[in-house]
Amino acid sequence: MKRFSYLVGFVTVALLLGSFAKADSVPVDPVMGVDDPTSCGQGCTGVGTTFSFFSDANGGGINQFQNQSGVDWTSLLIDVTTNGGELPSVPADTITCFTNAFATCQKFDLADGTTAIYLTGVFTLPDDIPNLAFFTINLNDDQSPTGADAGGWGSDRKYDATANAPSPVPEPAAITLLGVGLGALLTKRKLRQ
Repeated sequence: MKRFSYLVGFVTVALLLGSFAKADSVPVDPVMGVDDPTSCGQGCTGVGTTFSFFSDANGGGINQFQNQSGVDWTSLLIDVTTNGGELPSVPADTITCFTNAFATCQKFDLADGTTAIYLTGVFTLPDDIPNLAFFTINLNDDQSPTGADAGGWGSDRKYDATANAPSPVPEPAAITLLGVGLGALLTKRKLRQ
């Protein structure tokens, strides 16, 4: 009986440890902010129109970059990857995103199972990321009780970013225009017959 109690205790502890390890990679209330600072405190990584970055071991982190692509950016598409299926996907409706560099921050669940964050629009200059400008991508949850450098993304998640990319989901107006065009073509064809 004593052995059975030890076995049950061992299995319980193993399951708890396993669930804690797994919970580390599951995103919980992830936050992403893209800011357009005037300078770079600790030094910035120069990037072109495509680049990647990672969350840190705590699921957060602040990534500082400089646009060295030679062109101004009016949009930024960020693919929230699953690291080759290693990490769970992040539903778009769980993500909080904010920006002072672009006019809007949209989140999409795409058909291929990935999630995208799409930042676009220019209010007035300089609300975009001009060539040679510094910018920051903040993955930390400012509301976290553990303080700075803590986020809800899970550790070491990879993000792929593309500047000046089109929206991953067509705008409703574009879909309507396409439907009207197809309707006109079908009507013309029926009238000919």
